[in-house]
Amino acid sequence: MSARRNSRLVGVAGGVAELPTPALIVDQPRFRANIANMQAHCDVCGINLRPHTKTHKSIRIAELQHKAGAIGICCAKLGEAEVMANGDVGSILITSPVVTPQALERLVPLNEKSEDLLVVVDNLQIATETSKRLKAAGQQLSVLVDIDPGMHRTGIPLGGKALELVRHVVNECSGLKLRGVQFYSGDLMHVADFDTRAQSSLSRWRELQQVLRSLKEEGIECEIVSGGGTGTYDIDHTTNMLTELQAGSYAFIDRQYLEVQGPGGTKLAFEPSLFVLTSVVSSNHSNFATTDAGLKAFSTDAKSPQIVHGAPRGSSYRFMGDEHGAIQWEMDDLVKVGTVIKCIVPHCDPTINLYDAIHVVEDDTIVDIWEIDARGRSA
Repeated sequence: MSARRNSRLVGVAGGVAELPTPALIVDQPRFRANIANMQAHCDVCGINLRPHTKTHKSIRIAELQHKAGAIGICCAKLGEAEVMANGDVGSILITSPVVTPQALERLVPLNEKSEDLLVVVDNLQIATETSKRLKAAGQQLSVLVDIDPGMHRTGIPLGGKALELVRHVVNECSGLKLRGVQFYSGDLMHVADFDTRAQSSLSRWRELQQVLRSLKEEGIECEIVSGGGTGTYDIDHTTNMLTELQAGSYAFIDRQYLEVQGPGGTKLAFEPSLFVLTSVVSSNHSNFATTDAGLKAFSTDAKSPQIVHGAPRGSSYRFMGDEHGAIQWEMDDLVKVGTVIKCIVPHCDPTINLYDAIHVVEDDTIVDIWEIDARGRSA
């Protein structure tokens, strides 16, 4: 709906200033540079890039990532994968276990439609049930065994249980084809200090190495070892185990990732490209003004938005309820009602999920509008 409403502004010089706010925008030159930089990194390191579309939920963005060289995409949920299968996105990996009878049934047509569908499993019973469903349909589904690196979200524990599940898939589940393992340490992605983050991640990978070595001794090869993310993109490949990187936020960079350091305290090699535009709707105080972007315009699981343009120097942003935010500064100065404030979002993934479309901009012109196709597909 919002994409159709604003389509008249595409190609109009100064059209960005006419956007109804709050509005989600992406700086196209920065976005394309981020895409190219991550792809170049993976090419140099000899690993595949499989961007995570839970970040953007957009077929158009997934197609651009695939066209740039990504082997395919990740989807967090089955519903996202069903939407993304309508685009030219390459191989699709569903990174969360699919477990309910209704969901398992939906895997059959999706597997038939997709170029190369992969699903993770972390449970013997579910692996058996999934195999039965696919075998009954005359199909075979590619799977990765999801191994818990220690964050205890999904995945089977390292060690004997992981080996048992892999053997079970290989020997007892003819409806499944083992392609490898998933090993994703999501809890490390926002550890600010590079050395601390690197030491923690590499320690976990050394534990996985024991599992992979045991499997190889049994004649079980793992073609795919999938994991890592934006926070460990320049760490995990050094293990020589990772075959594909699941980074997603690199395309946009939010306030959380601005606080994540690279080697020697440097910044990550990506620039913020995603912003929310908000307008001042009330300004009756000398160091305070109210905007039209509150809790419904930004994710609230992280810090507040970071102001980059439009407000007095030193201004900070805070939430004032569902529909309103506030900017505050120290000097005595009034901000004109209608002033547009540009903010870096606190957390890109859940913020994007609040909108129907992303407005693609270059300077002051809207050059395209990308639908957030899988918004609301949580199952």
